[in-house]
Amino acid sequence: MKALLFSLTGQVIAEKEDRIETVFLDGEGAEQDSRELEAKALNCLRGIIRESKKRSGTIVMIGLSCTMHSLIFVDERLEPLANMLLWSDGRAAQKAEELLQDVGREIYSRTGTPDPPDESVRETLLVTRTRCRAFK
Repeated sequence: MKALLFSLTGQVIAEKEDRIETVFLDGEGAEQDSRELEAKALNCLRGIIRESKKRSGTIVMIGLSCTMHSLIFVDERLEPLANMLLWSDGRAAQKAEELLQDVGREIYSRTGTPDPPDESVRETLLVTRTRCRAFK
């Protein structure tokens, strides 16, 4: 997780970074703890805000950066249902093809895209079909 504080000219004024442990699972799984991500994000934000108090001026812009395109599934209270699935998680590619056989025609009819170009679509499809209890 990384947080940046910028000046109005785009110069970096403060920067705080905090690593999140990646859990590698059998079958090419790669996840990070969603609650750890939230805690590290808040820690980074607090750090750059503390640093900004050493300077005069008003905070106008803060940038947060995390792990490329990853997924966190949340409930109606925005509480995480599972760990964050990382862009490098390969489990979806292994099983998504059979799921896409069923859903692929519907995706194509709605979007015109013959095969979802983004791994996130495959991961979403896989998780919603294989972890049913969490998505009811």
